[in-house]
Amino acid sequence: MHRALRTCLTLASLTIATPLVAGAPWISIELPANRIDPETRGAYLVVRTYHHATPVQLVMRGTAEGLVNGTRRSVALEFRSTSQTGVFALDRTWGDSGPWVLDIRAFDGSAEISAVVGVGTTGEAAFVRVPLTVQGYPRAATHGEVDAMLQALARGQTPHPL
Repeated sequence: MHRALRTCLTLASLTIATPLVAGAPWISIELPANRIDPETRGAYLVVRTYHHATPVQLVMRGTAEGLVNGTRRSVALEFRSTSQTGVFALDRTWGDSGPWVLDIRAFDGSAEISAVVGVGTTGEAAFVRVPLTVQGYPRAATHGEVDAMLQALARGQTPHPL
């Protein structure tokens, strides 16, 4: 009887504890990058990835989507890992002219999330958006959303929140 009770309590505690470690990762953008830190010096921005409040190392990928002289351009983003867990530097590898939208994506093995950064024609960041589900969890931006943000930026408008 005691063994059965102990097994039930163990299973109950695992069931209760599971939601505490479950959930989507989080992504954060730091603008401008810390020019004093030798690992991020010269970077356009810094990306930080978390699971709840804990920094985690995720797989990073992304593209810079731009309009240069009316022509759509797409440039793969390259992230530099730093010695800090979950901290990545992003150098400016996209063009100097036209508006750009950086679609920055992080993947934890089961979920992909993104942060979207608008870069105006002057090269300054115009906005940062982290797309959320209806329930408030982070998600990846759709290609249509990225395109709509780029079009709004090209018209000199700030896109709506995602």
